[in-house]
Amino acid sequence: MEGQGIDEVRAPVDAHAAEAGKITRGAGVVAFFTSISRVAGLARDLVMSHLFGATAISDAFNVAFVIPNMMRRFVAEGALTVSFIPVYTEVRHKQGDDKAKDFYRATLGLLLILLVLLTLGGVLAARPMVYALASGFAEDPQKYELTISLTRWMFPYIFF
Repeated sequence: MEGQGIDEVRAPVDAHAAEAGKITRGAGVVAFFTSISRVAGLARDLVMSHLFGATAISDAFNVAFVIPNMMRRFVAEGALTVSFIPVYTEVRHKQGDDKAKDFYRATLGLLLILLVLLTLGGVLAARPMVYALASGFAEDPQKYELTISLTRWMFPYIFF
């Protein structure tokens, strides 16, 4: 540090603090909208329960909704969030914005391919997935087929 002015020493520290502040603000925005999403989901469930009650159709909808939602949690909420942000931040900090953008593009491309495959796989494998989670529905063929159909309609939710 000898021969350096205080401003030369402070500049990297200030840049790091500014970047940490951006990440904290970004995490706050994600947390805020996640909270809104949870409240909206609760409102949806309350309206569904009030309007439809406990019927075969609402049972079919609930199971059909749970399957892609469960897959989304396995793929997006856990692994991607925990792994991507620290690696992206490290690449950006050590290698610069251009390398970070390259890393982002490569990750996004891979994620899009995986999501398309997962969505197609879910649509095609709806029957065994419904049976695995709600085998009792097979006793009522209409309810079982409705659940399979709704699962196929809802599975693209993972992609979007």
